[in-house]
Amino acid sequence: MKLYKIKSKEYFESFSIKEFDQTEEFKGINELENNWDEKKLKVVTKGKTADIMFCWSPMKHMILSEHGLSVLKEYLDFNDIELLTVKYSRKKYYIIHGIKAYDLECNCVEKGRKILDIFNKTELVEKKMEQKCMFRVEFSYGVLSEMFYTEKFIQLLSELNLEGVDFEVAWDSEVEI
Repeated sequence: MKLYKIKSKEYFESFSIKEFDQTEEFKGINELENNWDEKKLKVVTKGKTADIMFCWSPMKHMILSEHGLSVLKEYLDFNDIELLTVKYSRKKYYIIHGIKAYDLECNCVEKGRKILDIFNKTELVEKKMEQKCMFRVEFSYGVLSEMFYTEKFIQLLSELNLEGVDFEVAWDSEVEI
């Protein structure tokens, strides 16, 4: 079993949100949708526009185009996420914001210059986390993780030919630390 984190992809556009304090707003799991005024995106890296794009925020959010949302909507768990509307070049896009965090056993280990998240595979299987597309974790010390993406979701994006972001392995149950 593997879990992934999102990252920007070379040759594709990535964004930040104009005139918005992302540090404060996105640090919790609060629902923002009801108090969210449509924001505008600002290009951070130029490139191709895609159906899935990367947002440079503390939580490293995924942005979906209207087409990307229409293709993925049936697979998303709206008990875990909300969609926040943003605009770029007169088009609507949606930031996926995690509004639920799971209490999972997770230890952080420093290896070289990287902090690795170590999960309990048995617990992940028992709680059926591999069946989700994405989820956030509330660490025991009260800090929330960025979004973790499952193998199921990575495979789904490939099958649906949706591109625009890359993913890096955040945890692999087969790798001993």
